[in-house]
Amino acid sequence: MAKVDYAEQAVADMATRYYRDGKAHIEKHDPPSKVVGRPPRIIYLENPFLDFHGTFWPDTETVPAVARSIVFEVKSTKDKALAFDARGLKPKQCAALHRWHVNGSLTGVLWYHDAEWRWWPWRRIHDVMQSTRKSLPWGDGYPVPQVPFPDFLPTAEQTEHI
Repeated sequence: MAKVDYAEQAVADMATRYYRDGKAHIEKHDPPSKVVGRPPRIIYLENPFLDFHGTFWPDTETVPAVARSIVFEVKSTKDKALAFDARGLKPKQCAALHRWHVNGSLTGVLWYHDAEWRWWPWRRIHDVMQSTRKSLPWGDGYPVPQVPFPDFLPTAEQTEHI
């Protein structure tokens, strides 16, 4: 199994809670791997997928509720900036976020820094990419409520069209 950092494990735990509460079914995409050599060793390949995908039931009065897809990347940094490069938000990840977004998915980046979480919807990421900036600034992301657990889904829904 691939090494999972704290942020990805915390999101997987949140996804379990959402599923248990009947709000969403969200799963992590593990990177593909292959076994080579003798003695056998595992090599993890570049992940062609974003970190998490699934469906959620939007907060709406619609009965019955219609599920919608959600696809997002999880990032954890020590810095207050998330660069648009191979160490931050990769071009392939941005392209995937865009593809999923234009086809109706709720997309973005859930970012962990200094024991706090921020949500960056794809539209806002795209706007920053179109400017002269080379990274996303931590402070411009939407804060995610921390109690009783980092509850990102309402923030993602509410900020999608801002």
